[in-house]
Amino acid sequence: MNLTLRLLSLLLALAALLRPGNVWAQCVTTSTVPYTTAPATDPTGKKTATETVAGISFTYGGYAVNSAPNNNATTSTLDVFEHSATAYTAQISGPALVWRQQRTSALPTGTTTNLEFDANTPYYTYVTLTFAREVSNLSFVVQDIDKGLQGVTPDGGSTYTDEFIVQAKNAAGTLVTLPTGGVTWGSNKTSEYISYATGAINIGGNTDAWQGARGTSLNGTSSAANANGTTTFTFPNPVKTVTMSFRNLNTRTNRADGTANPARIQTIGIQSISWCGQADVTTTLAGPASLTAGVQSGNYTATYTNNGPGVAASTTRTVTIPANTASAVTSSAGANTVTGSQTAGWTITFPAGTNVAAGTAGQVSYTFTVTPTTAASLTAISNTSTTSDEGTNPTPATNTASVTTNVTPQADVVTTLANVTGASVQAGSPITYTATVQNNGPSLASNVAPQVQLPAGLTAAAFTTLPTNASYDNNSGILTLPTSNLTSGTSATYSFTFTAPNYTTTVSGVASSTAGVLDPTAANNNGSSANAQVSTTVTLANNGCAGTAYPGAGGSGLYAEYYKGYFADAMDYFSTRTAGITRTDGTVNFATSNSWGNLLLPAGNPVASNTVDDPNTYSARYRGAISVPATGSYTFYLTSDDASYMWIDGAALAATPDVNLALIKNGNAHSAITVQTTVTLTAGQHNILIFYGENGGDNVLKFEYSGGPGNITRQIVPNSVLCPTQAATADLATIISGPQTAVVGQTVYYQSTTTNLGTDATTNVVPTITLASKPAANTVNVTNGTYDAGTGIVTFNAVNLAANASVANTVSFVAQAAPTTATGKAASSSLNSYDPVATNNDGSATTANVTTTVAPTGAAGTAANCATAGKD
Repeated sequence: MNLTLRLLSLLLALAALLRPGNVWAQCVTTSTVPYTTAPATDPTGKKTATETVAGISFTYGGYAVNSAPNNNATTSTLDVFEHSATAYTAQISGPALVWRQQRTSALPTGTTTNLEFDANTPYYTYVTLTFAREVSNLSFVVQDIDKGLQGVTPDGGSTYTDEFIVQAKNAAGTLVTLPTGGVTWGSNKTSEYISYATGAINIGGNTDAWQGARGTSLNGTSSAANANGTTTFTFPNPVKTVTMSFRNLNTRTNRADGTANPARIQTIGIQSISWCGQADVTTTLAGPASLTAGVQSGNYTATYTNNGPGVAASTTRTVTIPANTASAVTSSAGANTVTGSQTAGWTITFPAGTNVAAGTAGQVSYTFTVTPTTAASLTAISNTSTTSDEGTNPTPATNTASVTTNVTPQADVVTTLANVTGASVQAGSPITYTATVQNNGPSLASNVAPQVQLPAGLTAAAFTTLPTNASYDNNSGILTLPTSNLTSGTSATYSFTFTAPNYTTTVSGVASSTAGVLDPTAANNNGSSANAQVSTTVTLANNGCAGTAYPGAGGSGLYAEYYKGYFADAMDYFSTRTAGITRTDGTVNFATSNSWGNLLLPAGNPVASNTVDDPNTYSARYRGAISVPATGSYTFYLTSDDASYMWIDGAALAATPDVNLALIKNGNAHSAITVQTTVTLTAGQHNILIFYGENGGDNVLKFEYSGGPGNITRQIVPNSVLCPTQAATADLATIISGPQTAVVGQTVYYQSTTTNLGTDATTNVVPTITLASKPAANTVNVTNGTYDAGTGIVTFNAVNLAANASVANTVSFVAQAAPTTATGKAASSSLNSYDPVATNNDGSATTANVTTTVAPTGAAGTAANCATAGKD
């Protein structure tokens, strides 16, 4: 029978033998070492080279032979695993891996025992095959295992019983049993299945269990084997090493007369060794170096390869993502399917492979992405399998690959700031802002630290409402709000209120936050977005100030200019420099070093040195006017550390004021000192000028007043009487005209003329004429004013006068007998203008006075001829 037919018979036999307990693999391909077709030039001698078929190799080794079982035996081993193409054709059918041994022995003289059978001490040889990896369905086709009865009467040859037994182990060193069903015979069956339990026999010191076949009859003739007398041994489970032993169980082979039989050469042939052609499917998985919660990942690449050596049939290729680690999974285009959910986990099924070739020819790769949840890590697991035999996979871990990547938590903290108060407030009013931080991201936002950048110099005392554990830094202007942890979708709100500073400015607020977690959207929490920024314009009350406003001045207070450096009592310091900061201060009340606001401006060239809390080395000039409610005596106070000066009225208007005309001189560097001066002022606006310089140490400046008809108690000069304007300069000159003589009963006319000699228009000009004789009211006639008989003052209606404009007013009265003279004094005043020359409108000038001598009537006391009583 040829080899092809034998193998077909073998496969059919194996299929018939499959039953529970036997786990023969279903080979897709078979790897075979075919000794029957080996070249005739194959070398002889023991097989020692490594055999390799379809990527799996094995080696021959461990050749051994036992010593003679007794002293009367002579043994010789001819061939063990010697390939022969032609030398043994008389003993076996065709080329094979020949196993041949010779046994010649003689019993002691007088011994008549014939055909003694001894299974314990036969003559044997053995050899071990070691495979590079476990193989399945390991099979040996062996020819000519039989039994010879040559020693029986009448004579001829030796008596022998062939026994071919095997002992296999897997990679773990565990015995692999050859069951009854693992042995099949050709049509000429000349042997039977044999099994030895552990300890039953000893082969080279090995007492483990053995299985195989023992000859039962002669195969062919004593000199020629029957080609159909083959036995096939197949192991149902994977094998890594197998030891084979060939022995003769008949240990004494004398003739009946006690003489030794002639030499008997026993020969078997191994026609082939085969096993399942094995596949070795593997997978690798490569993923992105990092993952971020809620963000679609870069590509993962799953690669599937059959490392062979055999073809891999019906391969599966999947990737699984555990539950609650990914909110979404996408796969590359193709026949890929994605099933599952975040809570159940995901499975990506890639196209199955059919008869995948070994090596790169059958390699395929697929990509996919994941969107991680907030889990600490994500593990993607790639799996592959095949229905082809993989033996006991030498690298079973390669059927599965996984990539575990830590997931970087991600929050999206949105920080906003709202202006509750409104766009504008007056100085000293409360301002309320509300900051909100909200986590729109998937992960917990830990250690969320919000802050609001406010102007420096507001002072902590200005904050009337602050969240618990919030704090304001006067030097930096940063309001630090409490730190919190925000789970996804939650928010925290912080409201705070502070008093607007006592000067014109724009208070701006910018909210931002940081967190102890990745935040990919910086623009919504770094203060750059519009909804994180607010501003409030701080204004001063509108006092209806007359005069010319200083540039950018508010509606009240004093125009304030802050200069770099200490002016050191130099009166021209301010007129020769440019102010670094200009604003309108509601009052001059800087009682503490940190009450000045931020004088460390402008950036890069600050007015003051040191800190906002304690600015040093700067000077200030305050200009404007004070409204005196009534004429009277007022006391002014300047408290300063260091130098300060004050001028009033005309002296305050000089570009470089005269120190000798200063109302208050509190010069030189010193600690806080108060200097006061009392001055009589007329009702109305009076220009004022204050110089101040800070050279180091404390920095204090307070402007106070007291007195006046209302007995004002000493206090900071209030904002309500201060104007950031230069009061109008009007030079009112008032003159009077009238007759020098009159007679009793005659009507006398006085006329006053008031002219604005100044350069500015003035309003509310009130001319007066004082009639010293205080005539009775019924004798006085005023057409555009009023007369007070108690004081003798005629007050004309107020008028507005442009520069160089005049107004004339007339009063008439009836001359009386007594007093004999009538006088009139004209004056004028303006409540809204400063008049630098008081003497030409206060009635003291000669031209402002007129005297009329009153003569009696005729000799009998009648009216003069030229007079008409009550008419002239």
